[in-house]
Amino acid sequence: KQGDICNDPFFTGTCSNGDLNWKLLAGMRFSPMFGAEVSYNDFGEASMSGSQNGNPASMKNEVQSINAAGMAFVPITPQIEAFGKAGVGFWKRQSEQTSPDLTTTIPNSKFITTQNSDKGQSPLVGLGAQYRIDNNVHVRGEWEHLFNVGSDSNYETDMDSYSVGLTYSTL
Repeated sequence: KQGDICNDPFFTGTCSNGDLNWKLLAGMRFSPMFGAEVSYNDFGEASMSGSQNGNPASMKNEVQSINAAGMAFVPITPQIEAFGKAGVGFWKRQSEQTSPDLTTTIPNSKFITTQNSDKGQSPLVGLGAQYRIDNNVHVRGEWEHLFNVGSDSNYETDMDSYSVGLTYSTL
């Protein structure tokens, strides 16, 4: 979910601020309570299609990130443990916006498409829990939040990822 994409007060139409996302991660536990994790996240695409100030307009935004985080684990039961994480996300964002060319006198006769690609780093936090199926396999559910993705203030957004997955540990 890209939090602020659909908050343009001058836009009317359809807006999708979330998409199916996926991630691949690797991590290490230093002790029963502390570890670290590195992940690649593809957040999918957010898009808007409709009109802005009465003129046809559309926009799409795609974000990927590589994250590094420290983790803390707290046992709840012998099979369930909760965890929290904090770290940094190194993101890359590609945006495309199509809007009318306002320099022409004929309304809606010419459109301008602008593309923007930017990258940066932002703080990352997350919470989750995992259920131990056996000593090596866990079912995991989590929420991650990446702050302030995007370098221009018009389309700067926070990223939220909700995921369910399997983890496998060899240790």
